[in-house]
Amino acid sequence: MARGRKTGGRVLGTRNKASEEIVQWARAVLEDPEYRQNLAARLRAGKVAPAVETALYYYAYGRPVERIEHSGSLGIRPEDMDQMSDAQLLALIAHRQPSPYEVAQA
Repeated sequence: MARGRKTGGRVLGTRNKASEEIVQWARAVLEDPEYRQNLAARLRAGKVAPAVETALYYYAYGRPVERIEHSGSLGIRPEDMDQMSDAQLLALIAHRQPSPYEVAQA
């Protein structure tokens, strides 16, 4: 490998062969009509661990993107923060008041 840069191997973000096989297997299972009928019956009966079913869907179709909304508790708009220097941002963080959640956790 050349110093400081990538010169070979997989392209960034490319899945390895094992991961691709898992995706194909999970999709095949979820798309099988017999499995779907059995799954529906087990779900109605409450006999499926939710974590197992969720993991299978994640393997097959990927995990949904999680979004976190900022409440603006620092008293400044995110657009304005884009224009601030690192020193200004650090000062803002250092002088902020704790949120009600942080107070409750203390």
